[in-house]
Amino acid sequence: MMLAIACEQASLVFRDVAGIADIRARSDRFLSSCLDIVFDEQGIARENTPLYQKMYVELLRQVVSFRTWSRDSADASSQLITRMADRAEQALALMLLPNGHVPAIGDSSGGGCSYLPQSGTLFSADSGCYFTKTDETYVSAVCGFRGVIHKQADDMSMTLWHRGMSLIRDAGIIGYDENDSRAVAVRSQRGHSGFFLQRFDGLSARQLISFGRNTSRILGHIELTRTPSSDLLTMEKVHDGRSALRRVMEIDRQENRISLVDSVVSRPSEDDQRISRFLVDPSLSLRVGPDGLRLTGGGRWLAIRAIGEYDLVVVRGHEGAMSDGWEGSQSLTRGFVSSAPYSSEPTWAVEFHHRGRHAGSCIQFDISFG
Repeated sequence: MMLAIACEQASLVFRDVAGIADIRARSDRFLSSCLDIVFDEQGIARENTPLYQKMYVELLRQVVSFRTWSRDSADASSQLITRMADRAEQALALMLLPNGHVPAIGDSSGGGCSYLPQSGTLFSADSGCYFTKTDETYVSAVCGFRGVIHKQADDMSMTLWHRGMSLIRDAGIIGYDENDSRAVAVRSQRGHSGFFLQRFDGLSARQLISFGRNTSRILGHIELTRTPSSDLLTMEKVHDGRSALRRVMEIDRQENRISLVDSVVSRPSEDDQRISRFLVDPSLSLRVGPDGLRLTGGGRWLAIRAIGEYDLVVVRGHEGAMSDGWEGSQSLTRGFVSSAPYSSEPTWAVEFHHRGRHAGSCIQFDISFG
């Protein structure tokens, strides 16, 4: 896309060069095909995260401004780019947190943004994402294939932000150094609040996703059903073409409540230990009770009540082994999040290890907050 923009802008500056009209036409076609690859029909950038959505919006706005400056903004190609920039900016407004910040989802540590947020809901089965927010609350979910380069091992994960605090969160990104155990951990399954097979915890995002949809070891899908009072998400993912998990997530739009049902679709094999994992804000204090846990801090609280057969494992900032491809290690580094680029801090990683060994076995979670 950068090459297409460079060729297109060169054709507008050097108008007297021989053959420039042909270069311009080819550049327009090239840029149009790039836009079809980069964005889905709703203007969501497939590159994976709200941060990259922001980057592409800024890039398209620069292209529009350049064409206006060059007095070349009325042709069909310019109008196409302007419409795409408008759709992409509208999608970004729905992805931003209520306070206008970029959320720490995927390859992002979060941060400020000059674009204004908008309350509402954004959903794309094609890009595998869901975002909804009010003035006080923000919920996201990821399950499905998106961009290859920045795709993390985040299928079937969620985040919850309420009144300025990321109660349930993604770990974000520290960097791309695969010799840094924390950097690898936050981009792997261990850096996400979701439903996972433990034997894939020891694999990096690159080892799981590989080069695209047809070579990824995990394939996910998400569906949305809307009612007057709630949104119902159904997420499924298949591992190596056989082991399938399902998460049903209901977001109550009238009360501060989310319900989850994490289940296995087919009979699991002996090595398919399942984990429902939650990463929380580092500043929260944690108290474990007989049927779940309660976290408090900063005038906020989060309660997670679990129903089912499970073993509860709670870790905070565990320094362990590197991701070396050995599947299922319980000694791996986990319990870290990124609060700023190239930095990390310890936080609670709460893991519900499923005991059920039959098809349909599940754990139900009742999540309330305030």
